[in-house]
Amino acid sequence: MPLAKFAQFALLLAVVTFGASRADAAQLSLSPADTTVQLGDTFTLRVECDAVSDLKGLQTAWSYSAVRLQLIAMPAGNVFTDAGGDWFAQLLADVAPADTAWMDAAMLDGSTSGPGVVAYLTFKALVPGDAHIGCVTAEIRNGLNVSLAPSCTGGVVRVAAPVPAVKRSWGKVKSLRR
Repeated sequence: MPLAKFAQFALLLAVVTFGASRADAAQLSLSPADTTVQLGDTFTLRVECDAVSDLKGLQTAWSYSAVRLQLIAMPAGNVFTDAGGDWFAQLLADVAPADTAWMDAAMLDGSTSGPGVVAYLTFKALVPGDAHIGCVTAEIRNGLNVSLAPSCTGGVVRVAAPVPAVKRSWGKVKSLRR
């Protein structure tokens, strides 16, 4: 009989563990997912995390069109900076190819929670056209170093070319002012 109770306990533990990991699944998304900027603009996108109750560490990488966009910075977001504890974030420029923004971030004491912004992506628009930004890597770990199995969704930045102004002669401009 003790073996049967042990089997029941093991089955219950497996169900609870599986159920907890599914409930803690996280989602990373780029916001805004579809945006238009002007040629030469410097702009910032947010990497947002949904509701996560125990977030200890994060690794995320986002691919982008290096022909159309230049990565300026990738600092940590408010999920880490407003948590009230010590944290670190590092852009991994030496590891990532030139067309990938890759960041590690973690809480050094305790953990933090979402929803909120986990990172900011700041770019400069270089060439007109569509620049797709895709999620290459997403890893979120809780305080027990268990993966929250995050999924992630990317987006697109539309870099608009300048629109030529309508030319007017000095005579037409004067007639508008009279």
